[in-house]
Amino acid sequence: MVRLDGLDGTDVRVAVVDSGIRVDHPHLPPPAGGIAIGSGARDEVPAAGSDGSAAAPGSAPPYVDTAGHGTACAGIIHEIAPGAALYAVRVLAADLTATAASLVEALAWVADQRMDVANLSLGSAAPQDGELAAACERAARAGVILVAAHHNQGCPSLPAACSQVISVGAAAGLGARDYVLTGQDDPELLARGDPQRVCWLDPDYVLLDGTSFAAARIAGLVALIRQAIPGASLAEVRRQLSLGALRPAALPSRRAAPDARPLARAPAPARHGSCAWLGRAVLYPFNKEMHALVRARELLDFRIAAVVDPVGKGLVGKDAAAVLGLPAAGLPIQANLARALGEADSLVLGCVDRLGRAARRDILREAASLALAAGKHVFSLLPAPAETYPDLHELAARSGAFLHWADTTAEDVSRALQAAASAPAPTVPVLGVFGTSSRQGKFTLQLILRQQLLARGYAVAQIATEPHAELFGMDLAFPIGYGSPLRLPLQTYVPFLRASLRCLCAARQPDIVLVGGQSGTIPYDVERVATHTLATLAFLLGTQPDACVLVVNAGDPEAYVEDTLQGLRAVAHCPVLALAMPDRDPLVRSRIGRRVVGSRSLSPAAVRCHCSRLERHFGLPAACIADPADQQRLVEILLAHFGAAAAAVPAATGRQLI
Repeated sequence: MVRLDGLDGTDVRVAVVDSGIRVDHPHLPPPAGGIAIGSGARDEVPAAGSDGSAAAPGSAPPYVDTAGHGTACAGIIHEIAPGAALYAVRVLAADLTATAASLVEALAWVADQRMDVANLSLGSAAPQDGELAAACERAARAGVILVAAHHNQGCPSLPAACSQVISVGAAAGLGARDYVLTGQDDPELLARGDPQRVCWLDPDYVLLDGTSFAAARIAGLVALIRQAIPGASLAEVRRQLSLGALRPAALPSRRAAPDARPLARAPAPARHGSCAWLGRAVLYPFNKEMHALVRARELLDFRIAAVVDPVGKGLVGKDAAAVLGLPAAGLPIQANLARALGEADSLVLGCVDRLGRAARRDILREAASLALAAGKHVFSLLPAPAETYPDLHELAARSGAFLHWADTTAEDVSRALQAAASAPAPTVPVLGVFGTSSRQGKFTLQLILRQQLLARGYAVAQIATEPHAELFGMDLAFPIGYGSPLRLPLQTYVPFLRASLRCLCAARQPDIVLVGGQSGTIPYDVERVATHTLATLAFLLGTQPDACVLVVNAGDPEAYVEDTLQGLRAVAHCPVLALAMPDRDPLVRSRIGRRVVGSRSLSPAAVRCHCSRLERHFGLPAACIADPADQQRLVEILLAHFGAAAAAVPAATGRQLI
């Protein structure tokens, strides 16, 4: 295949036969020309090289998009071939319908203008349409390479079924320029058609899927081929596409669930404290943070080799996953840390300060020393700075092992601010998860949403406030919660987070960004400094979510929940999409003169009762974090919100039919 690296489609003209193109989209250059066809009208802005005329100053060109679908396809083509000139051929009305006669006329215009490529993300389910097929053949004879979307439901449709057209179907888990040969005529290629971020009318971007967008990707690649081989015939273009295709075996297989998509982990960029050195890790002890690692272990880039916990807690010998109410994972909890490290290359050391105070020993030093002396790496959830633990740092240097914890320094802030100066403002939707207290499962909910979105094919970026966020491959761990190592002035939080979000979106181009706060969001009692939430409020201002999910407890006073809802709306200026609650409720009791914070389990009936009460009182959907059906429901709610503009057009996912 000819090399397409370095090509951008310059001097190639691509017609987007669709609903028009938005002329002022920030991601797209204005169309080079176009035409609006339909309802007996033929309003044209001549293509470059005809008579040079244009729309009257201040007036909207006739091909302006009224549905969004054409803009979405144009954005994908521009992403692959940014130098190509795009021409808007509007045949679809706002409801994404048109007549076959309009499409025939559009194809005639494309042929008359000698376009190089025409993208047709539309189709007629009529099994026989001789006039439409003849129009495709005439355009092909004129030298136009026609690329059309295969019907989303798999039935034959024109123009995709025409032999003079490159027919494209959709597949999940492929890269932006990847495609697969099917060995069939219709579709002959499969390209990425799973949910993806596309240009739109309002808002500027939404998340959509469909064969429409798979076809647009191939149209962009055909533009590059025609740049490399000017005037390449349809046969030559097909030959080049065949040479560059992935083998069919490279197409990820779907899971057993009929609507599931394969897990598509987007590679995280290089970041401060990258943990690529983790291979097989021992978790010690089995506390709240380690629970998250076991629950969502399929999201980890390393393997859990063993779980270790003190004997006195009564968990030794039990399966770590079974303790959490999950199917057994073959991870029996052990008591001997030294023996477990023998089968691993690293130690993930949890928050052991309370355990150490109870035992009157420095368990962080003991456990880290044991691992480092054996040449094992250590990821500590608590900070282990050199001024406090010089012996551990010397031991790590001698053994060639890493001693790492999540942290953000003044140097990190300076680098982020400098890098953000040249990065564009982010346009990616940001979803926030915030709460009314600690120990609610906010991070668990973030992991659930991350897992669900990845499984549906979305590219997910994430900024988290938990120290073990790095272990899940999240883009930034900004630990502001328990045992925070941060030594930054509070006033640096907002500019640093805004700069980090800007750089992250520019580097990753994700479909969605997840962020999550710590503990409560609005102070429960402003008279008690211990309940102040300044760090979380700074995180909220810095990440500026476009929408939030609020996690509440079953026993939270309704007035306090309402205060938090109003606070989120006032501070972040964003809607709260839903309420979520754990299947446990905080329980505070006194024991031997001490205040002990625990939790009590709630029955499924009690959870449903509380969710119903929340929905009635606050007028918002309420879901249980631990309920798989509610998890799916939350994902559907957030996708419906961020794709609200698309939801108003029933056929906006490539299912439009003439």
